Amino acid sequence: MTGLASCHPETRSAEGLVARAARPRASRPSVAARERAAQWPVPHAYQAFCAWQPALLSFAYPVPRSPLSFPIRPLTGRGSRASILAEEAVADSNPEARISRIILYPVKALDGVDVAAGVLLPSGSLEHDREFVLLDPEGRPVNGKRYACVHRLRAAFDPGVTRVTLRAEGAGEAEFALRGQEPELEAWLSRFFGFPVRWLRVEGGSPDDTKAHGPTVVSLATLREVASWFEGLDENQVVRRFRANLLLDGCPPFWEDRLVGPEGTAVRFAAGEAQLLGVNPCRRCVVPTRDPFTGEPTASFPKVFAERRRAALPPWAESSRFDTTYRLAVNTAVDSAQAGRAIRRGDGVRVTGREPFPLPGSVDPELVL
Repeated sequence: MTGLASCHPETRSAEGLVARAARPRASRPSVAARERAAQWPVPHAYQAFCAWQPALLSFAYPVPRSPLSFPIRPLTGRGSRASILAEEAVADSNPEARISRIILYPVKALDGVDVAAGVLLPSGSLEHDREFVLLDPEGRPVNGKRYACVHRLRAAFDPGVTRVTLRAEGAGEAEFALRGQEPELEAWLSRFFGFPVRWLRVEGGSPDDTKAHGPTVVSLATLREVASWFEGLDENQVVRRFRANLLLDGCPPFWEDRLVGPEGTAVRFAAGEAQLLGVNPCRRCVVPTRDPFTGEPTASFPKVFAERRRAALPPWAESSRFDTTYRLAVNTAVDSAQAGRAIRRGDGVRVTGREPFPLPGSVDPELVL
């Protein structure tokens, strides 16, 4: 079958494409190390140098041996160590962020839809998020990791997330019910991709991180900062590349890193009437490296991103959780007691404590896609 998208599976793994960015790096001093440094009988200025300027020490931050050979903007002051230290004081004095946008992705790998509120399911996912999955003839998900042509497929959803309008160049436009028109959906999608596509509904959603099934969290300030690292990227492009659910405002870049603690722990935080657990910074795949509308790769994206992220890692980040700095946004877990609670646009977000993780009695979902 020849598809309109001339779609072929990726022959290189996402892990291979980002291997250099994912290579373990030496981390900045831990909180405990900085506390020990504060007890040394040496001048305060030298303590500050040792604790806050690891970027100058080659054993902590290897300096690139060749100049960057990719189109990036000059490094702005917003991502500098001095700037982030100043922003930390602001964040401490006003620790509450707020939810500016809630984005659901009803069909995994396709476009999202902004909603005013999201309801937590017993699984921990938001209702309608990653509810449907496309499968290829081998039963594997049709997503951006395997098929770059998926980026050229547009999807628009009605406010109730019951219908979808699919559109692609050369394929025209067609509207379907998300449930009840599976044969028609599969026929249209099969013509686009050029191979038989199966439409599958997954009860409870289909997250990438099956141990952290909750909504992903990132601040708009973080996304704007990332956009400033690359020529031609704007906030909308970065939102589409990283595909987080809860977008925060009223906080500095990388504020969400506060929601991650040491290995074996989770940071509990309130989002409106719901309680969520920040589990780990999300390790990224090949999808953010591509233009979300065309699928064309951005040159050296993982390398540039990892270097800039490492340089901008804020003092409140748990450095032990960054085996690679090719990580952005926070994966969350939700206990079953939160089922039915709503998270609304405008709700405040505040850290309330820390506890062991995984939760006692927690289990992985049966279906992993």
